[in-house]
Amino acid sequence: METIHEEFLLKIESLSGRSKEDIIKIAQPYLSLKHSELRTFLMETLHLSYGYANTLTYVLQRSDGGSLYAHEDIDEVAQSFYDGKKAHLYPIHQKVIDLVRTFETVEILPKKGYLSLKHKKQFALIGPKSSTRIELGINLHEELKHPRLVAQAKGSMCKYIINLTSIEEVDEQLREWITLAYQQAK
Repeated sequence: METIHEEFLLKIESLSGRSKEDIIKIAQPYLSLKHSELRTFLMETLHLSYGYANTLTYVLQRSDGGSLYAHEDIDEVAQSFYDGKKAHLYPIHQKVIDLVRTFETVEILPKKGYLSLKHKKQFALIGPKSSTRIELGINLHEELKHPRLVAQAKGSMCKYIINLTSIEEVDEQLREWITLAYQQAK
């Protein structure tokens, strides 16, 4: 297992009462199953919630972003999300990432098709949603009403989505929301 997953596997050890080695040994014969089948097996065998079993399935099958991009440059990975008809969106993405990199401690983790932005917890995610827009998800504690903020259903990865189609939309208002989300991710 890659060191990127060590903290997660320690959590799984504490939840399941099994060592990392035991977990890998238990799962090994089932790694070729479909994602959903392995997830169900892990839920039943290790008594894990859907979320933990789902993430563990990605880790074990090495199909999560951390495994897929383990030894690649984050900026190169991000740029690969903006190929072809999405290439014109990359400067918008880069302006948001430049803003985020001004924060004291930020972890940028590649996922499938987007980047997860974490302080102690995920405070935002960013990636192309289509060839015409970027989707910036942010987690804020407050209930905010603003035309640019699209509230998401409870249990979604982010509380709000902001669609970005031009570099001018990376403005002071967006900076405030991202900064607040960062500060609240403790």
